[in-house]
Amino acid sequence: MPTRSLIVSGPIALEASIRILGLRERELTERFPPFFTDCLRALPTLDSAAEALTVIRASGALWEEELGEGGLFSALWRMAEDMKAGLTVEMKKIPIRQETVEILDLYDIDPYYALSGGAVLAVTEDAAGLMEALRAAGLPGAVIGSLNGTADRLILTGSHVRCLDRPREDSFLSAGIQ
Repeated sequence: MPTRSLIVSGPIALEASIRILGLRERELTERFPPFFTDCLRALPTLDSAAEALTVIRASGALWEEELGEGGLFSALWRMAEDMKAGLTVEMKKIPIRQETVEILDLYDIDPYYALSGGAVLAVTEDAAGLMEALRAAGLPGAVIGSLNGTADRLILTGSHVRCLDRPREDSFLSAGIQ
């Protein structure tokens, strides 16, 4: 059976960090240097998911979903359920901006379960072809893992292995930031 790769287009949890910036800009500009928040403001809008989905579908992906509420880990769980498959994901390959990590950490929000509009998760048997199609369209993409031949849903962090948790409430929404 061909390898079924997991690809993410777009950085995860960017939507959560942009929303926090909009709600807590003064607090963030007091804590971080101006270039830090300017980087988030300069990013393209979250509308890139529609274009990524078009490219992904045209490539013949086996499964795709725009990330949103519940973030990447909830989408991975849904995908594994839909495809009746196990998975192996390498944390260091998941695309996330450092600004997002810093901002979400400040509010104790787990970026892997946070609003991730603008990013898309896909499963494909042609990772190289899909990555090339995304690049040709000017879109980011990263191979973060693959489906495995077991029912195990594994998350690798260096030499540490853990199982993917069941979906839970979106960590941004449950933080109650207003």
